[in-house]
Formats: sequence, structure tokens, C-alpha cells
Amino acid sequence: MKMAFTFDWTLKASDILTSLTIIVSVVALLTAWTKDRDSRTREQADRVRTAAAKTLVKLERWQGLQRSLYSELHPVYVETSEILSKRFDVVSARDYLWKRISAQRVHIASRVLDEGIETAYVDLFAYHPSVRSTFLEAVAKLKENEEVAASLLLRDTQAAVMSFEGKRAGYTTAMLGNALREAAFPIEQKLMQSSSQTLAPIRDELYALISSDDRDILKRSTGAAK
Repeated sequence: MKMAFTFDWTLKASDILTSLTIIVSVVALLTAWTKDRDSRTREQADRVRTAAAKTLVKLERWQGLQRSLYSELHPVYVETSEILSKRFDVVSARDYLWKRISAQRVHIASRVLDEGIETAYVDLFAYHPSVRSTFLEAVAKLKENEEVAASLLLRDTQAAVMSFEGKRAGYTTAMLGNALREAAFPIEQKLMQSSSQTLAPIRDELYALISSDDRDILKRSTGAAK
């Protein structure tokens, strides 16, 4: 005797409900997983952006500190011109000026050290080890630019002071003050120009990193770590 097998092709409401529940659960799980992954990606990328921004701000801070030397010296020029007016000893006036210039440079160097400008790359180094060499090369060049500017400042301000030798008659304090400012101004401008040129490559690199897509930032970090 043969037995016939039949299939019940009818769908029960409970079966449909179960299937829909499973599908909804899977979709919800995938959605939550995607959001969590995107959140972690964004968080990691933002850490890189923050480190890059900090590095950039510190480098630009160096420029600001070095430029402050020239504004801080304006009162010193007045004091130097007054010293010359009292005794009209150009050597003493020159010595006073050089002493104050050197003291101000030491003060700025101390602030650079205290603010950790020369180690600003450390946080970014964990994500982009290659930034270390680029950063240190830029800092070395910035220091070289500053040394050149300082030498020119001492030389040209000395020339301005010494140019008043034997010219006491008709001298006023404004004369030397103006001469010192005129001597310092082009040196300041050249220092800002040369330091901006030095910073341009690493500034562009950091700007590009900060503005990159989250995944691109992490790809760069992964590639740098290899």
C-alpha cells in the first residue's frame, strides 16, 4: 500500500509574524553594529585630528612668540635713545640694547620650552610616526631662521646706534628710536616670510589630514604604522 505525502503550502499568521520578527531583529542588529562601528571610526579619526591640530597650533605659536620679540623691543628702543641722550656714549647705549635683546630672546626660548612647542608632534606620532622627521626638520630650520634674524638684528641695530657717533648737536631721542625701528622692521618681515615658507609643507600636510574623511584618516594611520 503506497502512502501519499502532501505539503501544506498555506502560511499561518504566526509563521509570518515569526519570520518578520527575525528579519526586524537582524536589521536592528546590523544597524546597531554599523552605528557602533561608525562611532568608533569617528572617535578614532577625531583623536588624530585633535593631535594634528595641536601640532599645527604649536608650530604657529612658535611664529607668534618669535614675532613678539620685535614688539617687545619697542620700549627698549626708547630707553636706549634716552640713555644715549644722557651721556651720548654710543658704546654704552649699544651695550644696553644688546643686553636687552639677548634677555628677551632668552625669555622667548624659555616660553617655547615651557609650552612644549618642540615636542608638539608627540600625540600625533602615535598615529603618524613619519611626522616626527618632518616636524623636527621644520623646527631645526625655524631655529636657523631665528638665529640668522637675531644676528642681523644685533648687527643692524648696532649700526644704527653707532651712526650717531659725534652727532650730539641737534640730537633728539626720537631720532635713534626711529632708526632702531627702521633697522628691525625688515628683519622681522624676512623672519616671518622665511618661517612661513619653512612651515608651509607641514602646515599643508596637517591641514589635509584634519580635513580628510574619517576612513581615509585611519587608512593613513594604518599605513604609517606599517
